[in-house]
Amino acid sequence: MSLDPKKFISILPMLVGIILIINSLSHFQKVLLLKDNGFEQWKVNLAGAIFILVIGVVLLMKPIQSLDFIFSLTGSFLILNGILIFLDQYFIQKTNL
Repeated sequence: MSLDPKKFISILPMLVGIILIINSLSHFQKVLLLKDNGFEQWKVNLAGAIFILVIGVVLLMKPIQSLDFIFSLTGSFLILNGILIFLDQYFIQKTNL
């Protein structure tokens, strides 16, 4: 009995997808409460709940492809973060001279 690495790796995005779907359902309940209580910006929260639901469904349906995208996105953000830290240090040193 061998364990396929792709199936093993795909479990994590699927679990995160299930958690996000459950989270979006609780957000939908909150949106209904906000709407019933006259909160004017309830549509923004509705958009957020729909976005979370879509992300959860995508993670659940396509875990391997989602994982590749998440790693690429994380790498891009780390590169951007490094550039911003470099620029911060440059401008801090420039103002201290």
